[in-house]
Amino acid sequence: MTASHIPSKAVSDDYEEDDERRNPGDPSRQVSTSQPPIEDQWVIFLLIHIIRAAVYSIGYLYHVGSNVIANIPTLDAFASPGTAAAAANVAIAANVAKEPVVPNFPIHMPDFDPDGGPDAHLGRRWYAVFVGREVGVFSSWDEVLAATSGVSGQSQRRFNSFALARREFNFALARGNVRHVPDEPEVPEASSSITKGKEPKRDDEGPGAAGGTFGQATGGCFKREE
Repeated sequence: MTASHIPSKAVSDDYEEDDERRNPGDPSRQVSTSQPPIEDQWVIFLLIHIIRAAVYSIGYLYHVGSNVIANIPTLDAFASPGTAAAAANVAIAANVAKEPVVPNFPIHMPDFDPDGGPDAHLGRRWYAVFVGREVGVFSSWDEVLAATSGVSGQSQRRFNSFALARREFNFALARGNVRHVPDEPEVPEASSSITKGKEPKRDDEGPGAAGGTFGQATGGCFKREE
């Protein structure tokens, strides 16, 4: 083959231009420049979704991390655990710090030493009366009935041990939930003469009473004896 039979590049380009002029509507030769291919669009959408999810995740982690950091105790709390416990139990600490409550009414409290032996055995019950004509700790239901029967708003509770009954009663006393309701004293009824404002008459007074040596009454007049 001689060099004269090898087509040059310029001749090939001329052939392609002639083909395009002859087939202007061939879709295989048209190149769209208005939008990228579908594969590129899916890649772009996927990247946008990943970026958006990452932003949401960062915001959520920041919110959770802020709450966790806020609840972490400080070094002062680790150095003094008593201070943190007192801050968490303000109401209880305030009641404990106060002086023991000294009521102005009698309290029934049996002489029982919890350290001397068990006070919770089968069949034994203890009662704490919080509102009644008598308040305190009792070991008999008859005593509780006598202390609360007929009392408006009476309050009592049963316990299995003396220690529990005494502890709950002292807690209620410290909170001001114990109320002593004594019976009202009976007022004696006044007699009819006192209610009218007059004193009772003596038996030896009056116009018809005997007069001794002066005589005795006869028909409402006195007759002198001789």
